[in-house]
Amino acid sequence: MAGDSAKNSTGNEVNGSSTNLDNPSESQAGIFPRESVSQALPESLVAPQHGVFMQTVRCISLVIFFIVSSVCIYGTQLVGYPIKYVSEPFFHAWVDFTKQSFGLLLVVVTQYWTPVKVTVSGDKSVKGIFSLDEKSLLQTKIPDRAIVISNHQLYSDWVFLWYIAYTARAHGGIYIMLKDSLKKIPIWGWGMQIYGFIFLNRKWSQDEQVLTSGLQRINNESDWPAWLTLFPEGTTFSRNGVRKSTEYGKKADLEIPRHVLLPRVRGLRKSLLELDTSIEYLYDATIHYSGIPKGVYGEDFFTLRNMYLRGISPSRIVMYWRRIAIKDIPYQDEKEFEQWTLKFWYEKDQMLDNFTTSGKFADDSPDEVDPPVTADVKLESPFQAFQIFSVPLNILLILNIIRLNYSRFFS
Repeated sequence: MAGDSAKNSTGNEVNGSSTNLDNPSESQAGIFPRESVSQALPESLVAPQHGVFMQTVRCISLVIFFIVSSVCIYGTQLVGYPIKYVSEPFFHAWVDFTKQSFGLLLVVVTQYWTPVKVTVSGDKSVKGIFSLDEKSLLQTKIPDRAIVISNHQLYSDWVFLWYIAYTARAHGGIYIMLKDSLKKIPIWGWGMQIYGFIFLNRKWSQDEQVLTSGLQRINNESDWPAWLTLFPEGTTFSRNGVRKSTEYGKKADLEIPRHVLLPRVRGLRKSLLELDTSIEYLYDATIHYSGIPKGVYGEDFFTLRNMYLRGISPSRIVMYWRRIAIKDIPYQDEKEFEQWTLKFWYEKDQMLDNFTTSGKFADDSPDEVDPPVTADVKLESPFQAFQIFSVPLNILLILNIIRLNYSRFFS
C-alpha cells in the first residue's frame, strides 16, 4: 500500500527517483498531517514579487490579452462552423486548429505572466520520450492518440498537461472531462463544446450516456489525434477534497493516502472500454509543485492572483511519467480494475512521499529511470502566437479591401 515498497504497474520498484530535483524541505505541496493544516491566508506567507501598481498593470494586460485572444479563437470557430455541413473532416481539422490556438494561448500566458520551469522524468517505460532540442526546449514523443491521467494538485494541472501535448505536437487533439456547469460560461464554455470536450454532472445515471457518446465519437475518429485527459480523483487536492476523500475511505475501509485523493474508477474504466481498439497506451503523470509552504494546500497558495498578478509561481513543476499498455490493464472486470487503480494510486502516493523526503520519485538506476529533463514553459517561436489571431486578421484584411474597392467591385 502507500507506506510500503511495492512493485508498480509496469514492474518497477517504487522507492526512490532519478535525480535530486528539489530540496524537499522547501516544498511540501499537500504533504502534511491532516491536523496540521494551517488556516493562515496564503497571501501572508510570501511577499509579492510586484507592487500594487505593477499588479494592476499585469491584471489589465492579462485580462485584455486573454479576452481578446479567446474572442479571436471563438470567432475562428464560428467562421468555420458552416463547414460542418459541407465536410466533416475539414470541420474536424478546423476545430483542431482552434484547439492548437488555445493551447498556444495557454503557453503564451504562462511564458509572459507566470514564467515557470517544468522538469519531466519517468520510469523505464518512457525512456527516450523526453528530450531537449538545440534551443533547450522540451520535445516529447508521446503518440498523438493516448489516454493521459494525473493526480490533481491545482486547477492549472490541465494547463501544463496541454503544454506537454504542445511539445508532442498533439495540442490540437486534446479532449478533457469537465464539470457540466463549465459549458455555460460565455465564449469559453461555448468554445469547449465545439472542441468536443466531455461535460459531466458527477452523477453516473446522467453521465454514463454522455460519456459513452463522447468516447465512441473519439474512438470512431481513429485517424485523428486524440489525447483524452482526465483526473481520476475528480477534484483538486484541497481541504474540501481531502475531507470528502477521507470520509469515503473510512466508510469503505480503505487506506487513506497522504498526498493524493482516492481515485474514482468509473470514468477511467469506461474510457478504457470504449477506446481500447484505437488507443494503445495509457500515460500517467505524477505532478508535484515546488515552493508550497508546509501546512498549506496548493490550490490555496498558487491562486490565480498569486501566480498571475503577484508574481508568486512554483519554482519548479516536477512530473514523473509512466506508460502502461492498455492490454495489460484488467479493465474488463470491474472489481479487479478497482483494485488495480487503487494500487496504482497508492504507488503514486508513495512516490510523492519519496520525493518530499529524498527528492527522488523512484529507483535512480539508469536502466530503470528516464533521466530528468528541465525546460522553460515557452513557445518555440513568438511568431507561433500569431496563429491565435490569424483568421480574424485575415477577415479584417479582406473586409478592408472590399471597403476600399467597393465601387469597383459592385459598380
